[in-house]
Amino acid sequence: MGKHSKSPRAIGSAQTGPSKRPDAILAVGLPDGQTESLPSLLFGALGPTAVVANFADLTRDRLWSTMAVLSPLVAMDFDAVDMARHLASEEFQGRYYAFSSNLPDSSIIRKEIETVAPDLSFELINLNPSLSVVPKVAFNA
Repeated sequence: MGKHSKSPRAIGSAQTGPSKRPDAILAVGLPDGQTESLPSLLFGALGPTAVVANFADLTRDRLWSTMAVLSPLVAMDFDAVDMARHLASEEFQGRYYAFSSNLPDSSIIRKEIETVAPDLSFELINLNPSLSVVPKVAFNA
């Protein structure tokens, strides 16, 4: 897995110092247009406390108190199967959410995730392409 070029940053306000609250939600691989709006849309009041993290930063120590990891089904340098395999290897106890606006056959994806990470709590989210959090890109032919 290649590393993301951006450093982790809080989407919303976060506490600092020795009493820092653990990251409840880690957002990994989200495009810039979704880093602030998507966690709030999916997690409500907890959304603004989500923290952007790099795939390489998802260590057992970082994940021990995390309740959820959120990522696209397919990101620039990993996909949901890579993420599920990694989370299982780090003994992640929270829930993993993968999302896509063009969701292929969800049963195939779920089976593949279950194969590589049978104990992982996994949710696949189909975003409606008309939602404002999904950037629309036009290509000129």
